[in-house]
Amino acid sequence: CPKCTPSLPLDMNHPQTILAHMGAHILNDPTIDRSTQPCGLCLRPWPMCQIFLKKSGSAANTLTLDMAKSRGCPNLVYFSYGTALISKESSPCSNVPLRCTHCDAKDPTVWRYNFKEHLMQRHPDASLVKYSDIWTLTAAKIAGILVVWNLRN
Repeated sequence: CPKCTPSLPLDMNHPQTILAHMGAHILNDPTIDRSTQPCGLCLRPWPMCQIFLKKSGSAANTLTLDMAKSRGCPNLVYFSYGTALISKESSPCSNVPLRCTHCDAKDPTVWRYNFKEHLMQRHPDASLVKYSDIWTLTAAKIAGILVVWNLRN
């Protein structure tokens, strides 16, 4: 991990733990500048990492990472989008890349935990109330991510 001291190795074979670890940094690390919209896989500021999604299979609403189109992230690793989308006790982080309906369809995605900042910076006329369910976390999710944060070293 680029932020942990001492350095914490990231297990690329377990991408859900990478998402949880980076999500814990984004939400709890006072050295992270949320206005930079940090990448959910490496914490580098937007737009250094550009993550794209594509439809997966025949289901219209099933998405997956577009590994061929995504670029810039040193920790780019395939993860199960459907699994990461849902917060569970064993995996509380639901920070996934999302398509912004205000952006052009060709634009990269926005990480869930950065969505509010994205709207304020790129779409200041968009209603924050309308989209607040995207970034609002339940007490259980916050507590679960705090456990990940506290156990990081």
